[in-house]
Parts: sequence; C-alpha cells; structure tokens
Amino acid sequence: MIKLKFGKGNYQAELIYSSLSKTEFFKQFRGFEKYVAERMAEKVREIIASQLYAGKQWKPLSKNYLRRKKKLGYDTRTLIASGKYFRSIGVYRSGDAYVVSTKPFQIHMGNPGLSEGGMQMRLLAKWLEYGTSKMPPRPHFRPAFNYVKRNIRRYFHEYLSKSIGHSAGF
Repeated sequence: MIKLKFGKGNYQAELIYSSLSKTEFFKQFRGFEKYVAERMAEKVREIIASQLYAGKQWKPLSKNYLRRKKKLGYDTRTLIASGKYFRSIGVYRSGDAYVVSTKPFQIHMGNPGLSEGGMQMRLLAKWLEYGTSKMPPRPHFRPAFNYVKRNIRRYFHEYLSKSIGHSAGF
C-alpha cells in the first residue's frame, strides 16, 4: 500500500500492477497535479458556458449592458462578450506547480463599444469572481475548485487507470 498525501487529507491507492515499481509509480504520479488542474480548468469553462454554479444562476446582466451587447453583436451570455476571457482560462506553470488561471500577464484589451481595456486579465478574473461595488459576483473559479475537491478520489482513480494502464501496456 502506498500512501499519498494531498493537503490535509490522506488518500490511499493500492498498487495492483506488480510489473510497476515504486519508482515508476511516482514518475507516473507526478502528472496527477497537471491532470487535476486540467479537470478544474474544464470545470471553470463549463460553469461559464452553462451560466450556472452549484445549480444557481448568476445575477442577470443589467438591461443597458445587455442591450449594448446585442446591438454590437457580442455574445449575450454573462462573461462571454467576445470570448477572450473564456479562451484565456487554462492551466499554466508557476514554478513547480500547475495553476488554473487566465493567461499570465495577458492584458484585456476591452471590447469596442462595450468595455475599456488595459487591465491584466487576472485582475478582471478577480473582479468577475468576487464582484465590485458596481457589479455582482459571478463565481466560477471557486465552484470549480469545490467540485474538483469533492471529486478528487474519482480523478485519482481515473488518472491511475489511464496512467498505469498506459505504461503497463493495458
């Protein structure tokens, strides 16, 4: 039995492929962090695309903003005017860790007639996630994180099945 520690919890996985050494197992396991980060990025994009988080809808856009989006031909869904923000969400390296975020150092150039540009995409993400005095919060990163956290065992089993099965020739 090999114990694996994630944050505060202990998860155990039984090594069932005798042809796989402990060294090989840990080489395979190193990719688990990236695998989980990729699942979280997918979940963030899924939440934005569905316009739902934890079964709830975000507060609707103001009527004026929605009218401007329609007039200018932008997508009328929340957080998807031009799709730039949505497409910027991904998995990026930060030192020896994988981070789910918007593209590092990407500047939001704005959407002509709709919003000003010149701010870092990460700052925009923070405002969208937590809201401002003029804009309600539209959480998408936190619900995705909580979903992944609740399903970490399933992801671990999926990863082991794919990783070990692939390297063991299954």
